[in-house]
Amino acid sequence: MFAFSTGQISGTLLNLSSIRVDLMNKSKGAPKVRVLIFDTSKSPKATVFDQTFTIEPYSGDFRTISPENFPDHFEVVVRSNEQNIVPNVSLFTMVPVMMIPYGDLFIWEPDPDSDPLES
Repeated sequence: MFAFSTGQISGTLLNLSSIRVDLMNKSKGAPKVRVLIFDTSKSPKATVFDQTFTIEPYSGDFRTISPENFPDHFEVVVRSNEQNIVPNVSLFTMVPVMMIPYGDLFIWEPDPDSDPLES
């Protein structure tokens, strides 16, 4: 399993309207990808968005998430069973506010034998 995380983001001052997660598959396989958004203002953190889907080989996909109420603090996590998934996260008000490119995401492989679509 491979996971990418923005870490905790404070949404209070940004007055966000949506989050866009762009995903590029740079492999010849069609991996499953799971996009999650957590409300980190609570402990334990709560899931705000959770969607699993497949990305075709050498192509891309995206998800635009617009929750009714953005949490004060949140985290965007992308999990996949393929290392060659390249995520980019953009935060929007009426215009793009911030883009968190692939190189700025935390990347980890907690357990190579685990299922990235679980937990």
